[in-house]
Amino acid sequence: MNILVRTLLAGFMACPFLNFAQNNPLFQFSLYFEDTVGNKDSVIIGYDPTASSQNLNPQFGEVWLTTPFDSVFDVRVIHGGDSQNRTSKKAIGHMEFSLDSCVLGFHTKIIINAKFLPVKITYDSTLFPIDDCKNVILSPHWGIFTLPDWWDACKCHCMAGSSGYVEDFVIPPPIGFCANVLKIEKVVEGQGPKILKGLFFAMFYGPGPCNDTTFLAVQNDTDIGFGTLNPNPVDEHFSVRVPTDGNVFAMMSDLTGRLITCPFTLSADTIEFDARSLSPGVYFIALQAGQSSRAVYKFIKM
Repeated sequence: MNILVRTLLAGFMACPFLNFAQNNPLFQFSLYFEDTVGNKDSVIIGYDPTASSQNLNPQFGEVWLTTPFDSVFDVRVIHGGDSQNRTSKKAIGHMEFSLDSCVLGFHTKIIINAKFLPVKITYDSTLFPIDDCKNVILSPHWGIFTLPDWWDACKCHCMAGSSGYVEDFVIPPPIGFCANVLKIEKVVEGQGPKILKGLFFAMFYGPGPCNDTTFLAVQNDTDIGFGTLNPNPVDEHFSVRVPTDGNVFAMMSDLTGRLITCPFTLSADTIEFDARSLSPGVYFIALQAGQSSRAVYKFIKM
C-alpha cells in the first residue's frame, strides 16, 4: 500500500496540471478586433468573486505571454491592478456585489499593436443590459478614473448601445487634457521596445450616461449649460443647447484630426448645425464658451 501511495504522489508531482481543473468564471465575454487589411485577433475579459485583479488567475486559464508583440497585429489584456503589466489573452478580474446586487466597478487594460489603423472592435452588446447598475465602457483616456465624473473624459464608448465601433486612437481637442491616454511600453517583434496604445474596459457602478442609448461620447462641463447633441446618429441637422452668457465657438474634425467646415446658426440658447454636406462617418465637435467652459462630442453622420 505504501508503495502504491508513493507512486500516485509521484505521478501528481510529475504532472501538476492534473491537480487543477480550469474553472469557469462567473462572467466572461469575447472582444473581437480587425484591422483595415483584414487581420483579426480577440481577447477574453470577465470577472469572478474568487479572481485576482493584481495577479494572473491560472484557474481561469490565464497564461502570461512573455513573447514580443506581433509586429503587424496583436491584441492582449492586462489586469487593471497588475503593477507588472503582464499580458495575456484572457483577464478575469475580481468583483464584488453591492447591497442591491449591482456589480461594483473594475477595469482591464487592452493593449493593441496595429500597423494598419483604424481597428474595428465588435462584441455581443446583449451581454451589457442598460440599467442603473452598470455603465460598461471602452475608453483610451485616464480621465475615467481621475475626474470627479468619469463621463467627462475626452473619449469613451458605451458598450450597451451598439455591437461595436471603429477605434483609431485619435483624441479630440483640447489637446493638453485629452493627451492623457493609456500608453504602455512593450517589446514588439523586430522593433524592440515600443510605446503601444490601448483601451480601458471599465465597469462603473450606479447611474450614468450609458443608461441613455443616445450617449455615444463624452460631454465636458455639461453643468455650465451645454446640453446633449441631438439627434445622434445625424441625418441632415443636429443641435446642442449652449450657454447664453457669451459667444460660443465651434470646431469640428473627422477621425484623422482634419478640421471640417460645417455651417451652423446660433440662437439664444441653441446652436444648430447643417450636416447635409458631410460624408457618412464619425466626427468630433468641440464647443467653447468663454475661457473655461467647453464640451466635446462625438457623433455619427448617416
